[in-house]
Amino acid sequence: MHSFLHSVRPNINPKVYSKDPFSSELGKKIIAESIVMIDEVGLESFTFKKLANRLETTESSLYRYFENKHKLLIYLTSWYWALMEYRLLYTTANLPIHEKIHASVKIICTPLSEEMIEGEVSLQKLLNIVIAESPKAFLTKDVDSENKEGYFTGFKRFSGLLGDIIKIVNPNYEYPYSLASVVIESAHYQRFYAAHLPKLCDARQESQLIQFLTDLINKTIQ
Repeated sequence: MHSFLHSVRPNINPKVYSKDPFSSELGKKIIAESIVMIDEVGLESFTFKKLANRLETTESSLYRYFENKHKLLIYLTSWYWALMEYRLLYTTANLPIHEKIHASVKIICTPLSEEMIEGEVSLQKLLNIVIAESPKAFLTKDVDSENKEGYFTGFKRFSGLLGDIIKIVNPNYEYPYSLASVVIESAHYQRFYAAHLPKLCDARQESQLIQFLTDLINKTIQ
C-alpha cells in the first residue's frame, strides 16, 4: 500500500490552480507549508503574505500557482479525497461483499499514514484541514457555478464509491448516496467533537467510531 500511494499524484481539475504546484520545488513547498499554516491559524487568518514570508519568497510568486486561498483550499481537499479514493479502491477491490462496508468505514475513520506519500506533507494536518475547513470550500454563494466547473469532483466521487458499496450490499435500499455522505461527514464531525466538544459524542476512540458508523450503515439498510 505504501509504495502504491507513493506513486499517486493528485488528478485535480486544472481550473482550480493557475500553475501545477507539483511542477516545481516552490509549488511543492507551497502545498506543504500551506497545510502547516492553515492547520496552525485557520483559514480566516491564513494569508498568502504570511505564507510568502514563511517561505522567504514574494507574495506574487504564490499567485502564479493559485488565484486565491479559496482555490488553494479546494486543491488541498481535492488532493485528500484523491488519496482516499485510491485507498478505498485498493483496499476493497477483492473483498467479499459482506466485508466491504466495515472496510470502507475503517478507511474513512483511520487517518492516512505519514509514510504513505513522499515529501514533507503532513497528512495528519491535511486531515485536520479537511475536518475543520473543507465545508468552507462549498458553503459559498458560488457553489453552483463551481460545482459545474468540477471543483468538488473528488469528494463526490469518493462519496459515490461508498454509495455504490451500500447499493451492492442492499440493492433495495432507496438512499445509498444520502447515507454515504452522512457517514463521511459524521466521521469528521464526531472526530472533531471528540477532540473539542466531547459531550456531543460517545464514540471518542477510533475503534468506537468505526463500530458506530458500521452499525449505522448496517442497521439502516437491513
